[in-house]
Amino acid sequence: MEIGVQSILLSWFCHPSLRRWLPLLAGGLLCGLATVSQAAQPAPRCGVYSNSQLGEIHVLSPDLMQRRVKDSTPELLHYQRVDGQLKVFNLDLGIGDAYTLLDDGRAIDTGMDFVYTLTRPLFCQPPMPAATSVAGQACWQDLEACGQNSIQASDKDLRDMCADRLWFACTRLFAGEPAAWLQSALAAGPLPKPLPADRLEEAAQICLKGMSGAVCKEAANVNWDAGRYLQARALLRHACAAPLADPTACLAAEGMASLTGTALAAPAPAGLPRGRFRSDTGLARDITFGDSGQVTGFAGLVMQARLEHGLIHMRHNQGGDFILRRVGEGTLIGLDMWNRLSVYEAQPDSPAH
Repeated sequence: MEIGVQSILLSWFCHPSLRRWLPLLAGGLLCGLATVSQAAQPAPRCGVYSNSQLGEIHVLSPDLMQRRVKDSTPELLHYQRVDGQLKVFNLDLGIGDAYTLLDDGRAIDTGMDFVYTLTRPLFCQPPMPAATSVAGQACWQDLEACGQNSIQASDKDLRDMCADRLWFACTRLFAGEPAAWLQSALAAGPLPKPLPADRLEEAAQICLKGMSGAVCKEAANVNWDAGRYLQARALLRHACAAPLADPTACLAAEGMASLTGTALAAPAPAGLPRGRFRSDTGLARDITFGDSGQVTGFAGLVMQARLEHGLIHMRHNQGGDFILRRVGEGTLIGLDMWNRLSVYEAQPDSPAH
């Protein structure tokens, strides 16, 4: 009964027509308390939230944050407050999650007691602009359903959603054929067919004009798959620089420093390489080619190298092949899914030839 009376009094005193004629102190006090109550709901502060083991969450605006896990591509997250929690949607991956605000918004629990604490403020950017396309507007209304259904979306809808800053739609637009990549990775199948030149250029432009490190990484991947190695390096360098600042892009771009147009255009040396090669990226980081084509060093595997259509194939224990291309006498580049964007250099302690 008391709650009902309070609600009636609050609505009566706060009604604009009554406040105009009855400027009572009590009415002003009650209205003020109602405003304070609404504003008291905890909200993230624009700033850097840190976890010493995991990395950082950068709250950029009232609806956008960036999660920076150590040694990983930063992820853009849209968020909104719902029933005391943060409903989070990963704009790069197209999946949802829920975080919990602690300490009046000064800490964020991402689950499993992984807590990020506010360590320094950031200038708060404006909220994300509203979607302009029909597909984009529909997607923003139900992000999780849109993320799940986007694999069936048309190229036009994906392109429209991409333009409306739904970055997962961008990667779906030009990510090639995931099923074909999986078949190639786990079985001894051919590499998937590269995308057409216009789609590759579109992917590059989306990267350069956007704000997603994940999109740039995928744009670099598809350009690499098409043999556009220098273009892929340029996209990685873009993703490495601020504001994207993707550490994985920096590492991959640094490993490609030795590549030149002249070397890539020259015919590959005949035969299998010999000696030890190393890369700081990819799955097969450190490999040694013996005299008979035997390859050792990767996770204790012993593989047999063979040449197919001028490329080096090495059968791994999952049934598929690691595939490398020779560039000059001392460089190998990775072509398979596990070693994309990787450049292997001959090591001085084991000359290659």
